[in-house]
Amino acid sequence: MNMNELIQKMLSVSEKLKSHQHLMTDKICITEAGKFINALIKFERLIDTVSQGDKPINNEFRQFMHQIFKKDVTDIEEIGDLSKKVLGKKVSGIKTTNYNDYLNKVINEIIKKDKAEFALLILRRMTSEPTIKISGDSIEEILLQVRKLGSLSEEQIETEKRHLIKDKDTLILLAKTAGIKIKPSNKPETIFNKLLEVAKRFYENTG
Repeated sequence: MNMNELIQKMLSVSEKLKSHQHLMTDKICITEAGKFINALIKFERLIDTVSQGDKPINNEFRQFMHQIFKKDVTDIEEIGDLSKKVLGKKVSGIKTTNYNDYLNKVINEIIKKDKAEFALLILRRMTSEPTIKISGDSIEEILLQVRKLGSLSEEQIETEKRHLIKDKDTLILLAKTAGIKIKPSNKPETIFNKLLEVAKRFYENTG
């Protein structure tokens, strides 16, 4: 589809919606409208990025960095390590700059050097490795891992899901520590989905 076709389709949908919006009140219509709005918002951001002279790959990289690196989940040194892998040396300021400022500085340096695509390859390789690891048996340590699960990006969650479904003992330990009741008939996928719901609430309530 070219952009002219898209414009015509959106105008057509807009006119139909104006004429029939009073009929679009059931749950299915509202749900689909919500999905459509989210897609439009994402596409509008892309238009803004391109119109400002930025490359879409830079915007994707910027968003991915903010998804992965969060002050209360990852250490500032990990941002520095990434900058060294991408640029050959660490971006300066790691000891004198606060977390978010240093994160943005690294992002801008990588984009400035036209290394966003290379950085994304490294980031995706990083997120393909599981990050939820239990090194002790204390409840506090296990709950920290539950909270960490709630902070992850969608790509990271998919990685953890594949890992934990195979490692059922760890999955059950995390779920039970999080207060989830498990039935013998529960499939690993079901347990993980319940754990993820709890983990996201835990992270949101303590973030």
